[in-house]
Amino acid sequence: MSIFDTYCIICIFLINILVYTNAEDHRMVRALKSLQYRNILPSKLHYILDIGAYSGEWTSFMKSNLGFPDASFIMFEGNKDKESMLKTIGEEYVIGLIGDIDGKIITYHVAGESNSPHVSTGNSIFLENTLAFENSNFEIRHEVMTTIDAILTRKEYEENEAICLLEIELDDVFNHNNNNIELIKCINNMKQTNINIWIDIIKFDIQGAELLGLTGAKETIEKFQPIIVMESSI
Repeated sequence: MSIFDTYCIICIFLINILVYTNAEDHRMVRALKSLQYRNILPSKLHYILDIGAYSGEWTSFMKSNLGFPDASFIMFEGNKDKESMLKTIGEEYVIGLIGDIDGKIITYHVAGESNSPHVSTGNSIFLENTLAFENSNFEIRHEVMTTIDAILTRKEYEENEAICLLEIELDDVFNHNNNNIELIKCINNMKQTNINIWIDIIKFDIQGAELLGLTGAKETIEKFQPIIVMESSI
């Protein structure tokens, strides 16, 4: 199956795709509120995923303007140099390159900060055809790719494990095989009956790797049918 075929399969499960430019964040807020008015977006949001968070500007803007104070954000950023800035946002974040294969070693192109005050937003697994990346004036890093599906699966397992450990005596869990089995059964049962995280909106801005990110989020999209927000330069 080709990447295009995979993309078409994923698109079947999308409720809506909002395409925006960098200057259109206020219009995006109005568009999302319009979807809420039409009952496409729920009145209460649970989780919003910010894929390609950079320094957390989009998440900060949405927290201040979207009008959903109870919504939680998870920011995903491939450039580890931005971690200190993401910590100041006050929301959960993940440092890692989002794509279609969990655990794959890939090349990541990082432009030097000195070239331009905004140049590092073009960092990508693809070599961007811009002045910032001319004359080999950039850093090549070898990083491990992951996927939205893999990250959320691990997050769900860890949260379910923590809940189950509260229900089982820790000494018994670590000293008796039977109770270890009970822990596994409890986690599996939690996976079937409880949903600790519900995804309402996913925003993708990962510099040309959006198709890979969508492919790696196929199970998440099928399960939650979120609103998909994607950036496009027009």
